[in-house]
Amino acid sequence: MAKDYTISLSYLEQLADMFSSYSNDLMIRADYEKITDYINRLKHNYVSPDPVTSLLERLKIDYEKLTFYKPFYPLAVALTSTNFTPNDFYSTKDYHNIYINNDQTLDIMKDFFQEQGEFFYNQFIEFLSEVDDHLEYVNPNNAMDGEMLFLRSIAEAFVSIANYPNICKLTISSHEFTHVIDAFNNPDFHEQLLIREISSMFMEIVASDYLSQKLNLGNDNIKRRAYLHGLIKEQAHAIIRKTQLLEIYGEHQDESKKRLFATLRNNGFSKKAVEEYEKYCIIEDYYYIIAHLTAIELYFIYIKDKEKALTILEDIIMNGTDHNILSILANHQIILTNHLDEYEDNLIKGLKK
Repeated sequence: MAKDYTISLSYLEQLADMFSSYSNDLMIRADYEKITDYINRLKHNYVSPDPVTSLLERLKIDYEKLTFYKPFYPLAVALTSTNFTPNDFYSTKDYHNIYINNDQTLDIMKDFFQEQGEFFYNQFIEFLSEVDDHLEYVNPNNAMDGEMLFLRSIAEAFVSIANYPNICKLTISSHEFTHVIDAFNNPDFHEQLLIREISSMFMEIVASDYLSQKLNLGNDNIKRRAYLHGLIKEQAHAIIRKTQLLEIYGEHQDESKKRLFATLRNNGFSKKAVEEYEKYCIIEDYYYIIAHLTAIELYFIYIKDKEKALTILEDIIMNGTDHNILSILANHQIILTNHLDEYEDNLIKGLKK
């Protein structure tokens, strides 16, 4: 009988209690904040609480970070400037309905990561050794498709994945398990919020093709990859509008709150719209933009030279930071958006099959 993997809430609470005794240790204190937030999310079906900072505080924080994202902003613009809209990538056809239990899922993932080489496979096997109370497949909900908690001070990972009856259960598994692999290989990489999704996005793209072929799922790989692409294009559009919002805020931040919001409203940003844009901070807005564009370029390399693509990815995981990622990509002669149009064309053609 297949195992019903469940994250142990009592174990998490024991860890939180232990961490609370080490308030002077910065790493443990960070883990304490992560684990208490995670426990709260588990207890509330993964729904996060509303931000505790005021709207003006969030605007100020995001505006102060805007300069850092200036080199990456044109990449978001490029995602919005192709021949296709986000809606073009949302298929009206359903995925093949398949039932794969949790043990079967882990076996398939084991085979998949083995094909990617020891750098990825060995760390996945390490996670499997503690998987019983560190993994949970949950009923799909609107709050979470998949997420991974990594506690750096004890080098343990906890993974939650939506239990879809289709290819998505498996592709999301590949995505979240890659986060585990990355964190085990290089805990510093997991702290690089701008780029830490690179390998997970890449592996999900590759896994989609692998799974569709292995399980005879037709063009479900294209539907999944297209859906993710559409979501990220939507996010790129949101970044452009939010950047406009923050630039207006910056010009008028010293004015009274009333005048500031009147100016924003006159420029097309109602109070409700501002609150919606500031529901997430700007780093969260950029989470998948650079990652996805990098994954696309690695994917085209992978098709022609698998080992080369995985070697570049290993370099990014072991040496990449939010500050040096463009230099690392340049060292490997990777130009972001170089294959963007081709990738989109292939998705659109594949959706018609």
